[in-house]
Amino acid sequence: MPSNQPRIAIVGGGPAGLTAGVLLHQNGIPFTVFELRHKPAPLELAQPIRMLDLHEESGLAAIRKCVSRSALNELLVSKLPGESIKWGHKLLSATTLDDAEVMLDFGEHGKQVFDLVIGADGAWSKIRSILTSSNIHNSSSWSVLELSLVLGGDGHAVTAQRGAGDTARIYVFISTPDVEFGNSSGLKGNTVKSGQNQLLTLLDQWGPKIKELVTIGCEEETENNPDAKFDIRPDHSLPIDFSWNNKPGVTIIGDAAHLMPPSGECVNIAMWDAVMLTQAVIKAHEQNESGADFRTALSPLVKDFEVEMQARAKQVGEESANMLGLMFSKDGPLNCGFFQEFFLWAE
Repeated sequence: MPSNQPRIAIVGGGPAGLTAGVLLHQNGIPFTVFELRHKPAPLELAQPIRMLDLHEESGLAAIRKCVSRSALNELLVSKLPGESIKWGHKLLSATTLDDAEVMLDFGEHGKQVFDLVIGADGAWSKIRSILTSSNIHNSSSWSVLELSLVLGGDGHAVTAQRGAGDTARIYVFISTPDVEFGNSSGLKGNTVKSGQNQLLTLLDQWGPKIKELVTIGCEEETENNPDAKFDIRPDHSLPIDFSWNNKPGVTIIGDAAHLMPPSGECVNIAMWDAVMLTQAVIKAHEQNESGADFRTALSPLVKDFEVEMQARAKQVGEESANMLGLMFSKDGPLNCGFFQEFFLWAE
């Protein structure tokens, strides 16, 4: 990287981090994306993954600025120079230095110093720990199996998403006060075949159509992979009013900044974060291209970005919490008229 260019690191190669990278690349600003995972093989990219609910004012707006819509991560990666992504880089620690620079320690891959570090490293963000000591919250809802949303008055839910290649992914949400439900129930680590009946027992009060959906999902998963295990994990979130004091040289976006329960908004606002943050970086770069002058120009712009992002995330978080509160309440199916039709059909 030329010495007269800013040193920018993006930690995390998900939609938010990759979107930021593409937009910086399109504006001639150098950067490096550090991703924990190894570069996916073509066969892995062909595997069906969860669908994206991209909205006109956020996710799609971001895509129009960089790539066409479809196979999001693969397309974003294809728009980046190969050398700009460092795969298999696990961040061990991040440290702010006296002159507003940030040092990243990647263990065997060495340490590097940057003028700006963008933390797009998800729920368990190491970059977030530079800004605040606040922790994520455990939720009482568990995603039991990643296999139309149907609600039951027992606080549980079943959702299904159609995917590419005539595939579908089924999710079973279990509401429980037991934060160790995965282990205590015996479902975590269990194969789909051996745990199928236990899973259906949790839905004992549900109608036959939903049980049939879950049964078929389990059977087809077992047929495709006899050793397939339940993908069960807690639903984590950050406080709705989560915020931090601005610190020069570092910021966070996406789940690292506003982790919330699944509501169809997470990827949208994460990509919108990337759009707004890169606008600030581009403006600072136009004023001062490198070093301390770049950091000085960038700092107030990032601070303004963070204030706006936090307000936007709080509004979305409140709306999501209210929606989920209605959906998972005792009268969930009746509270949500849109979902009632599907629930009655399931009966």
